Amino acid sequence: MTISKGITTILGCGVGGTLLGGGLGYSIGCVAPDAYRAMFHVPSDVPISPADVGLGLGLAQGLVLGVVVGVVLVAVVAWYDVRMAALRSPHT
Repeated sequence: MTISKGITTILGCGVGGTLLGGGLGYSIGCVAPDAYRAMFHVPSDVPISPADVGLGLGLAQGLVLGVVVGVVLVAVVAWYDVRMAALRSPHT
């Protein structure tokens, strides 16, 4: 794997994770608005926007998870490439 392919993979996983996480968090905020209020122990008299909270949390958590998945993916492919190159080359 080249450096540019590795960086592109990590960026792509980060963007994909961000979009999926944001969508999922926003959906949870819309479908189950009391979920975030219960999760963070926010009193019912404090006004919050559950959809906005879900979107923000989903974007942040999705980005982190996407980057971690991308780094692991690049590391596994790089390790595989090194192992295959070592097996193909004659031992000295």
